[in-house]
Amino acid sequence: MSTIWGPGTLILASWATIAAWGGHLLNKRQKRPRAVFAHDLSLATERFRRRHDLDAAGAAFWEREFRRYFGLLAAPPSWTAKQPLGAPDTLVDDYWHELVLCTALYAAYCQASAGRFIHHHVGAGSAEAYARTWIAYKECYGTPDPLAWPAPSLLAMAWVDKTRGGGATDSSSTGWDGGDSQGHHHGGGDGHGHCGGGHGGCGGHGGCGGGSCGGH
Repeated sequence: MSTIWGPGTLILASWATIAAWGGHLLNKRQKRPRAVFAHDLSLATERFRRRHDLDAAGAAFWEREFRRYFGLLAAPPSWTAKQPLGAPDTLVDDYWHELVLCTALYAAYCQASAGRFIHHHVGAGSAEAYARTWIAYKECYGTPDPLAWPAPSLLAMAWVDKTRGGGATDSSSTGWDGGDSQGHHHGGGDGHGHCGGGHGGCGGHGGCGGGSCGGH
């Protein structure tokens, strides 16, 4: 006996398919916050530890602080209104450099944690972008450790306070693409160098063209 598919049956089957797909997407979204802190980054952490001559506890501290920053990039607070979240000019950013050099690992981490690739834009950002990150960090994780997160300038903090929630753009940031959440350096810095600078970065300490993870 053949099965007869009437209009009602087809509609129910369609709704079941849509519901199943919706549940699949919801499950993936629920897993992303966990992946920010659970995804295995030990390959990059060990390279970072050796490069900076740290003990295991020191390397774990910087990995944790990077993961917290990346969590803000992956799911920015609504009040940031797609404005840039600047990275601190500390070893948090150096850890990010190390992870980016492990290309396959970084791509997998982005996908698991954010569902998209988060670019590391060099030379972009501003004091206001960093102040925005510092405030978001404090609201999400508690008072930032000054070793990893130096206090922003009072002027930058005042600017963020003034524009918060108003959808205003950063007064001096550059290179921001509102289509995705991308990371930026906190401008100024202490001269320890980013890509092409003191510690090398891309094209420097074994990055592009060097001998690091991912075959380059």
